[in-house]
Amino acid sequence: MSDPVFQIKIARDLSQSKVADVAGLAKALLGAMDEQNALTVSYIQQHYASFPKDGPTTMDGLRAISGRLRQSYRASDATITSNGVTSDIGSNVVYAAIQEFGGQTKAHDIVARNGKALAIGFGAAGAKVFTAQDFSAKLHGTRGNMRALKTSLFIQENGIVFRHSVHHPGSDIPARQPIQRGIEDRLPEYNAALSEVIDQFFQN
Repeated sequence: MSDPVFQIKIARDLSQSKVADVAGLAKALLGAMDEQNALTVSYIQQHYASFPKDGPTTMDGLRAISGRLRQSYRASDATITSNGVTSDIGSNVVYAAIQEFGGQTKAHDIVARNGKALAIGFGAAGAKVFTAQDFSAKLHGTRGNMRALKTSLFIQENGIVFRHSVHHPGSDIPARQPIQRGIEDRLPEYNAALSEVIDQFFQN
């Protein structure tokens, strides 16, 4: 899978123009690109990676569950190449790619770690994994009837099912594209910023 490439074309005829300070132009273009990238990362975090964690999933972006993915978005330093000024925006979080491009997760088992069992609710909020403290409180809350815990545990009380492990069949993850959508939204700002730099350094 190749990463998407966005091209910014400056609407200005430079064929008959002369630059007075090539080094200064290069430095200014790099600075403008880095500044716009920082603004784009902030824009992505705010508009496409900050939906409420207790809200419904949405194709408009990502819910902020732990904040790890949202805070991981970074831009590389802009560089000058034979094709112009180039840079990248991405993430080093392993599951960022599947959220960006979509895909299928593998089937796997979810095993209790912090407690002796998983508590799965089938109410309006859907499935939920409880901590050890939540689990203990839930058991004590069933009219004082504390149940013995076993590896093959199965307790059903008031719509709550407790198991030591659960098999997850895998999921189809849609491509929500927070990075691509954020860049596309801000392409006009990139164009304006780079055009302003060029206008300052080129003279007829």
